[in-house]
Amino acid sequence: MNRLFVPCLGIVCTVAAWPLPAEEAALCLVDEGRPRATIVIAKDATDLQQLPAGELQEYVRKMAGAVLPIRDDGQTPEGNLVLVGESRLTRAMGVDLSSLTGDSFTIKATDGRLVLAGHDARLLPDDPYHRAKRGTANAVSAFLQDVCGVRWFIPGELGEVVPQRKTLTVQPLDRRETLYRSSSGGSFSRSPWAHRNFFGEQVFTSPTGCHLWHVMIPAEKYFDEHPEWFAQIDGKRVEGDRRHSYLCTSNRQMWDEALRNLKELYASGYERVVLCQADGYRRCQCEACEAMDDYRIGGWYLPSVPADRVWVFHDFLARGIQKAYPDRKLVVLAYGPTGEVPRRLEGLPDNVIVEWCHPTRGAVGRWTQFHDQFSAFVYWFVSESRNYVPMPFRGVDSEFKRLASAGVRSFYFCGGNRCWGIHAPSYYLIGQLLRDPKRDAGEVLDEFCRGLFEQSAAPMRSYFEAFHEKTGHRWELMLPETLGQPYDYVAHEKPRELYLAGFPDEVLARCERHLTRAEALAPNDVVSRRIRLFRDGFEYSKLTTEGFARLKEFQQNRSEKSLTALHKAVDRRNRFVEDLFERQKHVRTALPEALSGSLEHLLYGTHGHLAMPFQRLPKAAGRMNGS
Repeated sequence: MNRLFVPCLGIVCTVAAWPLPAEEAALCLVDEGRPRATIVIAKDATDLQQLPAGELQEYVRKMAGAVLPIRDDGQTPEGNLVLVGESRLTRAMGVDLSSLTGDSFTIKATDGRLVLAGHDARLLPDDPYHRAKRGTANAVSAFLQDVCGVRWFIPGELGEVVPQRKTLTVQPLDRRETLYRSSSGGSFSRSPWAHRNFFGEQVFTSPTGCHLWHVMIPAEKYFDEHPEWFAQIDGKRVEGDRRHSYLCTSNRQMWDEALRNLKELYASGYERVVLCQADGYRRCQCEACEAMDDYRIGGWYLPSVPADRVWVFHDFLARGIQKAYPDRKLVVLAYGPTGEVPRRLEGLPDNVIVEWCHPTRGAVGRWTQFHDQFSAFVYWFVSESRNYVPMPFRGVDSEFKRLASAGVRSFYFCGGNRCWGIHAPSYYLIGQLLRDPKRDAGEVLDEFCRGLFEQSAAPMRSYFEAFHEKTGHRWELMLPETLGQPYDYVAHEKPRELYLAGFPDEVLARCERHLTRAEALAPNDVVSRRIRLFRDGFEYSKLTTEGFARLKEFQQNRSEKSLTALHKAVDRRNRFVEDLFERQKHVRTALPEALSGSLEHLLYGTHGHLAMPFQRLPKAAGRMNGS
């Protein structure tokens, strides 16, 4: 195999290619703005081929001004053909797609034919597009990116970069690709931007959710007849509610019924089901359960102290599923009480994927000595809905690669897709790493800046580096653990300290210089509007930091002067947020929101994370109200 280098956006894209006969000519799709090829799909094509064919047609039009007609293989189109998805014509060429699995794909250009096809599958007829295996869509996205130089850096029409060319030809090419990631669910799963950037699924995962105790043993069905199946708390069996079943996991009769109901989730053909105890776990205090472990707290991850009462139950379920469905997987969350490696088990069956929710360095070390299949429930961006504290770009890169080096290929993103004015480079980086975790973060950031900002690329790159320079403190709170002590990084996530540590005055000053320089160099309105997205993200972070700084000064020196300065900082920040909220209503098709959320969330965070000082201000210099 050799390497085919394709210039894209001023960078060099590398495409794996098998050598083809030297005498083969390039395939012409567009010649001087005139269409020279026809897109062909199968006569019985579904949206898994129709949508990628339409996407290809649209972006060829944007690039070259030519509309390639779309025909089906029941017709007899002549000339150069672009075969999107499997069809009668791909089979006639001898292109064998039967060995493709998941959402892998092939790109083959030879003898007047360009094949863009992959493994496409939908488990149930009514399953939405984002749950399908979309190999053909991946083929089209890879072709448009690797060969044509198209980029989708940010959602919206101004977030994409489409090189302009009147003639579009494709050199002989034959490659197959399986993306690194196995699955990437959660916050990005429904986004067309994410689909174009290779977020997606190689496996069919049950959409039922992960907190399955109330699905396996719903209280409304079983509690009246079998109260002994439910947790004993403070001397009473607890029914829970419609979404929370708290179980007595030492009750073997309950195990059998839970397994029967769990098997039903696999009956439709799902390859994976995700299992976890009830969120807000409350342990059973009966004598039998308490005798199984030393876990005595209220649901948090306790390093070195596993809730074996839960692990033994989940292990039983996994072994029962392995017997009934030997080719399927059970994803078991290592979350809260199950975050630690079990002591009562010698190992887990090989149909179990352990999904880390608290992948501290210590936990990863202990788990990799115990088991060998892992996925990750990612909380990197969960602060987006609480306090909008930025996560560092370099930290996202290092954490992704640390997890990948431990064997993680499936990621569930709890948070993300909400703060494009702060995290857009990180979101784009994740898409690149899901395809290839060896990609260099600096090169990705260069690509992002050159593609979006043109002459303003250099100061924008310097801005992103400065903006995230001090935000690594956020990681420092998430990763350490103390054996035997509850792991609660949320309790340590104090927004005031994080903003003040992340944005000292000299960092804010450098960010301002770089942004001002970028704005001055912007060659056109499009680039200016892109920069404005990040200006808004910066202003939010800066004004929030300044509000916290004035609060700190007032608390240290309760004078009328410091109180007046605090009032002015809060008013300036809140006026900006209100204006931003109104402006964002009118640009959603061109660019995403810099920060998403209701006005109340933008002003005060979730659960009042930013309430002091931005909602509750001291009324007099002698005292604080609500601090």
